[in-house]
Amino acid sequence: MASVSSLSSILLLQCLIFICAATPTSPASTPENFIQCVSKNSELSVPVTTTLFTPNNSSFNSILDSTATNLRFLKPSLPKPEFIFTPLHDSQVQAAVICLRKLGLQLRLRSGGHDFEGVSYTSESQAPFVIIDLVNLRRIEVNIEDTSAWVQAGATNGELYYRISQKAEYILSQLEFARPWRRLVLGIRGGGGEALESFFGGRLNLFPSPEKVTVFRITKTLEQGAKKISKSGNKLR
Repeated sequence: MASVSSLSSILLLQCLIFICAATPTSPASTPENFIQCVSKNSELSVPVTTTLFTPNNSSFNSILDSTATNLRFLKPSLPKPEFIFTPLHDSQVQAAVICLRKLGLQLRLRSGGHDFEGVSYTSESQAPFVIIDLVNLRRIEVNIEDTSAWVQAGATNGELYYRISQKAEYILSQLEFARPWRRLVLGIRGGGGEALESFFGGRLNLFPSPEKVTVFRITKTLEQGAKKISKSGNKLR
């Protein structure tokens, strides 16, 4: 009987160990684990009350909807992020990407540019995801001497135009992203670079505005195929 009792105890203990090991991380503990991981892997400590917002936080919805430019992505039925993280330093962004991968969470990175497709703050799947909002990384430095400006990814077009107008009458021509292996040149349209890859900022070349500027606008209705043009643009993106 003693041996049977001991064997039963061993089997029960093994079952308990298996259950504990197989139990996934509790959703309630995910934000805490994330903050601990980011603090460990970044240069600055993370002030939780001002950088991390869960659905239970009163500011969650206002932050989530703050830069939404397409109302159809604000429907209550659409999946919402597990939490929103607003880093204060570049190193926290790098650490956040690493930590989300460790926690098995998908990433949505939102910059100061427009996002009519909602790819930076929504998800088409039911997989849990997190938004890293770069709203706090919006520093703009304009250097008139070498006709350039350094812009962090969280800055908006309006902020950028205003800062440039304070220095001189310059217009935007192209955006160069410094790469250790190449340079990527894009036309400025106000969209966020996160649609291409994760980055923290970019260098702008500024050129004097000519005396005469020629512009044109083509207007298309739905009957004239405007929907097809929009669909083609989304595929290219």
